[in-house]
Amino acid sequence: RLHRLLAFIDPWKDPQGIGFHIIQSLIAVGSGGLLGLGLGASRQKFFYLPEQFTDFIFAILCEELGFIGGGMVAILFAILLIRGLQVAARTADHFASLLVIGITIWLTLQAAVNIMVVLGLLPTTGIPLPFISFGGTALILELFAIGIMLNISMGIKRGTEKL
Repeated sequence: RLHRLLAFIDPWKDPQGIGFHIIQSLIAVGSGGLLGLGLGASRQKFFYLPEQFTDFIFAILCEELGFIGGGMVAILFAILLIRGLQVAARTADHFASLLVIGITIWLTLQAAVNIMVVLGLLPTTGIPLPFISFGGTALILELFAIGIMLNISMGIKRGTEKL
């Protein structure tokens, strides 16, 4: 934990050691520019950025799709937050409302933390980016949670709120 904190404070102090992840992540994000290098054209994924398909997938996404692609992913998570809170506000069932708020906060906070780690705004945590990072169990749980939210949302439209 101390090494992660030291890498966050000054990654350039040990660029081949504790600061390697964050430096390579920033290089990937910066080399993408506005429009990116193109899908599959990332150079950082070739053994420069460790764990590029899990914790640092947003860096590769920004390198390939640029600022616009990274911004679109952030906007999609913001839309998820807004729509989730709207569903929670319209639900008459108190438990369903709290469940939707919990799922919404879980997914958007996890995405925000992952994006901030990739951009060097938080120390490295090991939290994957929801729906995008590699990992079967996490994806199944995230899709299951979205299914619960959709079920509650459909109950609002039909006039019945069943879980």
